[in-house]
Amino acid sequence: MLGLLLLVLVFMVFQKPEHMMDSITAIIKNMIESGRWGITWIIFILLLVFSLTQPRVPKEELFFYFISSFFSLLLAISYFRAPFRLGWGDSANRMLTHILPIIILYVLMKTTKGLSKNGLFGKKAVSNKIL
Repeated sequence: MLGLLLLVLVFMVFQKPEHMMDSITAIIKNMIESGRWGITWIIFILLLVFSLTQPRVPKEELFFYFISSFFSLLLAISYFRAPFRLGWGDSANRMLTHILPIIILYVLMKTTKGLSKNGLFGKKAVSNKIL
């Protein structure tokens, strides 16, 4: 299903290359510099890359498909409207607020599972005794 969506996106890019590139550029610039996110997206993209080295979590493929489908559909929306623009008021920038909590949840699940497997948060580090 995701492959079909990516194929449709490639078709859309070939149909309106300048339009789609303007939207992609606006999304990236909003995430990094002009969308009032600060360094939020830079940190979570780095953590997302780091989490790929951590052990798998149950139903991890659902997170992968949901996150990648979200960004694919975000680009597909731009095909049928004016290109996205810079600034907090842009609809793509506001839509990013919907996916960020899912990315945070995924990164936290991956990193905490990896850290507990490596012994940083293992049984010896955490005590369940009541004082």
